[in-house]
Amino acid sequence: MPEQAYLDAIAANCKEDPLGSLPPATVADIELPADGTPEAISAVYEKWGCCVMRGLLSDRAADVLADAEAMAAGVRDAGYESRNNAYVPAGGATGHEKQIMLFCPTYTLAASHFLAATDPRLLDAVEAMIGPNVEMYGNGMCMYKEPGGGMEKALHQDAPYFYHRDHSFMTAFLHLVETTDENGVLHAIPGSFKLGLLEHIDTPSHLALPPGQFPLDCAMPIYAQPGDVVFFNYLTVHGSGLNLSEKARPALCMQYRKAGDSLAWHCATTVDNLGLPANEEERTRSFAVVRGRKIT
Repeated sequence: MPEQAYLDAIAANCKEDPLGSLPPATVADIELPADGTPEAISAVYEKWGCCVMRGLLSDRAADVLADAEAMAAGVRDAGYESRNNAYVPAGGATGHEKQIMLFCPTYTLAASHFLAATDPRLLDAVEAMIGPNVEMYGNGMCMYKEPGGGMEKALHQDAPYFYHRDHSFMTAFLHLVETTDENGVLHAIPGSFKLGLLEHIDTPSHLALPPGQFPLDCAMPIYAQPGDVVFFNYLTVHGSGLNLSEKARPALCMQYRKAGDSLAWHCATTVDNLGLPANEEERTRSFAVVRGRKIT
C-alpha cells in the first residue's frame, strides 16, 4: 500500500473527467523560437506548464546523439549486459530478450550531455520559467527507445518519481532525431499541471496514469526536429508510444529545480513506495547550482 501522504495528495484531484476542465490547446500555443524573450517564455510556461523552443540546441544535438549511440553500442557489444549506466529490461515488443530503455546518469559519461545541460541558451530559458536561482537535479538521463518496438512510456507525471516540497522540478527534453508517430513522438497535455498530483498505477515502464482514463491519444503529439527542446513541469502529463521505426529514438532529459527546493518523498518507481518521506540525506542532497546561488 502507498503511504497516506500520497493518498492525501491525490484525494482532492480524483475526478471522473479531470481533463474536461482544461482549456483546449494547440502546439502553436506552447511553441516559441530559439530567440524567444524571457517574458514570452515565462508567460507560456506559467499558463501551460510546458513550452517547446524550436532549434534551441540544434548545434549540440549531433554530438549528444553520437555519444548516446556509443553508449548503446557498448551495451549491445556486451550482449545486453547493463553497462554505461543502462537500464536493460525485458525486450517486450522488440521481440528480443532485452532492450535498452534508458541511460542514467549520463553527464558522468559524456561531456556533450553535460555541455547541453549547462548551455547558456537553455539555462536562460530555465531561469525564465523557475526563477534566477537554478539547481540541476541528478546527472542526466537519456531515454533511448530501441528500434522495432522500443518501449512505450504511458502517460504519466514525473512528480510521483521525484516529489518535491515546492513543486519547482522541471525537465528539458532535448530531441536528437526527428520524431514521428512511427518512432514514438513525445505527447503532452498542456495545462495538465494545474490538475495537481494524479493517481498512478504500476506498469511495465514504471509509474503511469490509468490508461483507460488517460490513453496516449488524449495528449497532443509534439513533432520535433533535432535540437528542439520541450520544457515541462513535473506535474505536466506526458508520455510516448512504441518506436516502430528501424532506428533508435534517443532523447536527453535534463532536470532542474529552484535552488533550495528539496525532495519531500523518497524517490519511487512503484505504487507501494509512493509517499514515503524522504530521509535527511535525500532532503539535503545538493547538485550543481548553474544560475544564481543557494547560500543560507
